[in-house]
Amino acid sequence: MIFEPSLSLCLVSPSAVMFKKDLLNMVGFFDESLPACEDYDLWLRMAEACDIANIPEALYVHRIHPAMISTSKQAEQKSAMERIRVDCLNRRLKSGLNWLFHKSDGRQDWMAKRSRQEISTRFLWWASGLLKEFLGYKICFLAISWIADPKNLALYRYFGGVWQRKTAG
Repeated sequence: MIFEPSLSLCLVSPSAVMFKKDLLNMVGFFDESLPACEDYDLWLRMAEACDIANIPEALYVHRIHPAMISTSKQAEQKSAMERIRVDCLNRRLKSGLNWLFHKSDGRQDWMAKRSRQEISTRFLWWASGLLKEFLGYKICFLAISWIADPKNLALYRYFGGVWQRKTAG
């Protein structure tokens, strides 16, 4: 799955994507109001709705050159990515809180179809993939994970590994 690594870098190229039209209808099209990174926003919204993965075989070659927008307008790209990244994390946090408090905004369908352990594990994955700069989100996602399933052994293994790294170093 590519959601966690995509929080720091856009790993999806528009030229190399295949998906069903239903997914695009569900998450919406490119947000043309964004100054840059409309594709990055779309990929993160898709990753919120379903699991996205790369196939192991390379079927596409991406050429990097100085005239491409991601190279020539790095400052605008970085600023837009930060905004999109925070918006995505806010949506995920809101979906978890809505699930906890039994509220629905119509966007939590993926959660309604999963067990408490699956939801716990999903929020744990999201938390473990976050960088230090998103510590507040990490703490919230871990709390939602624990509330969803306090018996989730993966959660205890995560905290055990963190504890061992802290005490060893």
